[in-house]
Amino acid sequence: MRWSGMTAAIYLLSATFAYAQERGLPAAIDFPTASVAETRSLEFHVAPATAGSLDAQVRAALRELARRNRNAALVKLRVFAVGAAALDSSRLAIARALAHTNAPLPVLSLVGAAGFPDTTQLVEIESTAAGGHALNPQGVGFIAGVASPAGDRTVAGLARVAREAGIPSANVLRISCFYERADQVAPARAAIATAFPTAEASFVFSYAASSAPAIECEAVARLAAAPATPRQYFNLPEVPASPNYAHAALVATRTVVFADAGMALDATDSSMHAMLERTKTAVARYGASLSSVVMGDNYWLTDAARDTLRLVRTQYFGGTVPAATGVFFTSLASEGASAALELVVAIE
Repeated sequence: MRWSGMTAAIYLLSATFAYAQERGLPAAIDFPTASVAETRSLEFHVAPATAGSLDAQVRAALRELARRNRNAALVKLRVFAVGAAALDSSRLAIARALAHTNAPLPVLSLVGAAGFPDTTQLVEIESTAAGGHALNPQGVGFIAGVASPAGDRTVAGLARVAREAGIPSANVLRISCFYERADQVAPARAAIATAFPTAEASFVFSYAASSAPAIECEAVARLAAAPATPRQYFNLPEVPASPNYAHAALVATRTVVFADAGMALDATDSSMHAMLERTKTAVARYGASLSSVVMGDNYWLTDAARDTLRLVRTQYFGGTVPAATGVFFTSLASEGASAALELVVAIE
């Protein structure tokens, strides 16, 4: 059966409403746009892939993340699934699962991918949580995405940044890899197992139409020593600094704010400004300013969206160049959206 875009949208909205009603959930579930947490208590995990329906995989992922987090409070979930409908279903499944915990809802970022290494996998979920223990007494390091055509070369670049920034390999907690060609995964997995044996890793097939396929990996780590200032940006000394990103951000402020992946509806300046104004307002509720941004994940669908976002975001960062990752994806949670920007902002 072939449906028009309007008919498909009406069907999806009707199915969403029926799903929510059947499970006693509101049709519109409001996840927070930002959440604050103590830097020293942060922990970062990845749910392993499981089999079954999308709903079953989401529930299994949340159970495993709760176990790994030792039931620490969820601050943010980052969810990758194939297509807007699957993202919407994931959102509802997460809301359903968390409704029984009586805990505050986490920030939720939804990004549409081309697939995963295992064809039976329907969703990939990463968690950021905060407990009562000082897991990171010296602070947290965000390592920007390193990209190359080969998985082992990308991981070697990540290891170099960590080493020169003073981060021991055993302190790297989570690595997120976004690949554009299937044969990039195995070399990256092997290299991570060697270079970062204690890190959890996620792999997402981000984009299938690249003319020069790359794999980009980012990381988050526990600092071994306090940085010189509570918010310090690091660049490899012999590499010219980029106007778009720092190689790492070393953060020892007492708290940080996690903002969700706000979306721009198209590639115009006005849409990018609207997205960033929304995020600016969200973090300001916690006393944070976008000029204190430490990590940015940029998700774009077109070259035009990438170029426009790069220009507009600098007007909000106030001269700060944070650690950042920029990756092409196939879709976002809102049909027609061209880009999304997910930020971590330090509270001075």
